[in-house]
Amino acid sequence: EKDLHVAQIVNSGDELQGVLFDAQAFVYPGRPDAWKEFAGILAQISLSKDQIAEFRLRKLDLYGFAMRSDGEVADFFHGLVDMTKADLGQKMAQSGFSYSDVLMLRPGSYRLRLVVRDFVTGTTGTRDLSVSVPDFGAPGLRMGSPCFLSIGSGGSHVRGSTASDSTRFKESSPAYPLTFRDQELIADTSP
Repeated sequence: EKDLHVAQIVNSGDELQGVLFDAQAFVYPGRPDAWKEFAGILAQISLSKDQIAEFRLRKLDLYGFAMRSDGEVADFFHGLVDMTKADLGQKMAQSGFSYSDVLMLRPGSYRLRLVVRDFVTGTTGTRDLSVSVPDFGAPGLRMGSPCFLSIGSGGSHVRGSTASDSTRFKESSPAYPLTFRDQELIADTSP
């Protein structure tokens, strides 16, 4: 039943505002190995402590779908955040949280549909972002997405398929792209 609900949300294209959240996406070059024909898209969903309190969120399903112009899904992710866990939930309630996951896409234009769904109530919010993926392997200079970075935002940051325990990518999981000198950085939604 839940899967059908999510499929209807993705296919309808309607904007749902049951859960309000901030979202952004960053394009970066793929790797020189098995993913050399692809670029990475780091999608980030952020909820403030006020949004968490207002919607009384406890368990969240988080989805990202990259769709071509014909509506075909090119890649997707799904994550689950359980704020009922004492250590995680308390920190999120005090300072909010962000969730990031990676989509691997070939060059082209995509509509990125991000979905946040309360696991218990089914209350759902969506955001659509347009993403243009350059061919980083082509001759000439290409640019990834600019973004504002911090060492830590004070809130909790949950990683999806780039986390060490992820099973989404069977072999050669994409590395988390926002690292510097082995320090994980967090993308902020504003400077």
